[in-house]
Amino acid sequence: MLLLTIAAMAGSYARVTFGPLQEAIRTTLQLTDNQIAVLQGLALAVPLMVLTIPLGLAIDRYSRIRLILAFRSWPCWAMC
Repeated sequence: MLLLTIAAMAGSYARVTFGPLQEAIRTTLQLTDNQIAVLQGLALAVPLMVLTIPLGLAIDRYSRIRLILAFRSWPCWAMC
């Protein structure tokens, strides 16, 4: 349950962080409002769609304690 909560929080974070940058991206790349909407929709939907099934399978197959430890240490791997 904790991993699903973390995944939902990551999706919300992605939506929130793109908002302030939206206008700068639109003017820099000379995109229309419709193109920004498609870009924003795909940028959020595709990673969630791709990672939902493997994350669910991992939660069902492996020990939840090990998965929680692995996902908690993941930001440390990314920084190193």
